[in-house]
Amino acid sequence: MIFVGGINAQRHRSWSGHDGPRMQRESLRTQAVERLDLTEEQQESIQKLRQEQYNTLKPLRTKVVELRAKERTLMAQEEIDQKAINELIDEQSELTGQMRKLQLEHRLAIRDVLTEEQLMKLDMQRERRQEFRNRGNDGWGPSRRGRPYHRNWG
Repeated sequence: MIFVGGINAQRHRSWSGHDGPRMQRESLRTQAVERLDLTEEQQESIQKLRQEQYNTLKPLRTKVVELRAKERTLMAQEEIDQKAINELIDEQSELTGQMRKLQLEHRLAIRDVLTEEQLMKLDMQRERRQEFRNRGNDGWGPSRRGRPYHRNWG
């Protein structure tokens, strides 16, 4: 995912007082803008692309959430209608496939805005993030790769 775009001046904090996910995303976007040394024109173009993507994906995301709620409702019934649930799953799969294609289209549109040097920087940043995710964080955290416990526990 490309983290480039405008900056929201309002700080978002969780109930515990720590920065929430939205603030963290905005911070990552700010860092990406600084690292890629985007021009004002590039920032405006990318912000416009981001807004277009948001407007396109929002109804699809909303529909997926609705379908998942319907699925949960059907699963909670005493007599489960497998055919109806399968239809909901198929519809969810179709929508998520459409969303992934739109996200790819968005990424490619952003790449078209960047210079060759910026593309190289972006690709290097992405590789570093991937390396960090793959190293496993010493057995802790989300990169545990299915291990139920710390590696020293069993």
